[in-house]
Amino acid sequence: MKIYIAGPMTGLPLYNRPAFYRKACELISKGYTPIHTADMPLGLEYEDYMEESFKRLKECEAVLLLDDWDLSPGAMREIYFAHQNGIRIARSIEELEKLSV
Repeated sequence: MKIYIAGPMTGLPLYNRPAFYRKACELISKGYTPIHTADMPLGLEYEDYMEESFKRLKECEAVLLLDDWDLSPGAMREIYFAHQNGIRIARSIEELEKLSV
């Protein structure tokens, strides 16, 4: 199952990439396929990042939220997109596992 990781990036040290990669490793250890945009190159326009995030999100069956996702306008847009497209949302891996049953 492909899981999109959503969380804050803008304005955080290293764009919060370590948190995305840690969560991706946790997902892999549970047998999931993590998808996120923390691997994108720096220097793109904000809307280019968002467009790519929606493209990647469309491929996923669920979203896993990182801490403080609700402080991120981009993550809020991703969650709205997920709601509009019937993509399930989980706040933890435990909650995600319940969705998978």
